[in-house]
Amino acid sequence: MSEMEIKIKEAPTCPHCKALMEKLDARHLDWGTHFLWVCFNNECNLFVRGWKQMEETVGQRASYRYMIAPDNGQNYALPWFGLEYMLKTAGLEEQCAPSDEE
Repeated sequence: MSEMEIKIKEAPTCPHCKALMEKLDARHLDWGTHFLWVCFNNECNLFVRGWKQMEETVGQRASYRYMIAPDNGQNYALPWFGLEYMLKTAGLEEQCAPSDEE
């Protein structure tokens, strides 16, 4: 994607918490763009409320972060999984657990 195709070139502000959004490398994701604008504020209302919402509605330990596609300005809720979930899914939970031998 060339600079000419990018509609939102400067970091926008999250409408939920007013934090400055950051670029997320999206080259290996299926969004059709090299990066996404994402709110990484862990205190963002959308992110904080998302944990409970996702647990209650889909039974997953996950939340979502506010995201804007830079090419068209569309906004989305980007699924965001907790470290605990990711370790279980990858089968690394046992390997990453603290050792009693220390």
